[in-house]
Amino acid sequence: MTRITYFVAASLDGHIAGPDGELDWLPPVDPSGGEDYGYRAFYDSVDAVVMGRRTYEACRALGDWPYAGKPCWVMTRQRDLGALPPDTEVTAATPSQLHALWRSLGRRHVFLVGGSEVARAFLDAELLHELVLSTVPVALGGGVPVFAPRAGAGASWRLQRCTGYAGGLTQASYLLRAAWQIPSAGSTGFNPSP
Repeated sequence: MTRITYFVAASLDGHIAGPDGELDWLPPVDPSGGEDYGYRAFYDSVDAVVMGRRTYEACRALGDWPYAGKPCWVMTRQRDLGALPPDTEVTAATPSQLHALWRSLGRRHVFLVGGSEVARAFLDAELLHELVLSTVPVALGGGVPVFAPRAGAGASWRLQRCTGYAGGLTQASYLLRAAWQIPSAGSTGFNPSP
């Protein structure tokens, strides 16, 4: 079984980036042993990464490629993104096609980095199994939502755990209702119960 987790930070008013893509409101993460809000343990648990073009471009603007050593797929219809980091490929595949590919490659846990359009596509395909949402105590007043909006029924989630951190950040892990009955993925710790 290949599970897909959207691990993302959002403002109190539900935005993952400001109106112009700003990320300067995010709290610093200390990868050298300080507070990382569970990111290192989560990142060590994944064996593939997927993101949209705008998220890819934002990651590239940071300097060093943050996903070195993990195979990465960038979902976009735009074919030329310039020189790609190692183990990174551009794809126009659908979420279902990617999920089938990852299963065939033996990928057990995929990190959906963002953004909202890609997250919505996986959610609509019922292939988004877990949402780890870190809520930062700031209101942006507008920007990029956690999920791109669409008409129709919403998704139902089940809270697995919630943790509070100094400074007011909270992190909640949810399972999508359709994913509650997914069999255990063994050592990954994914064992939902209804």
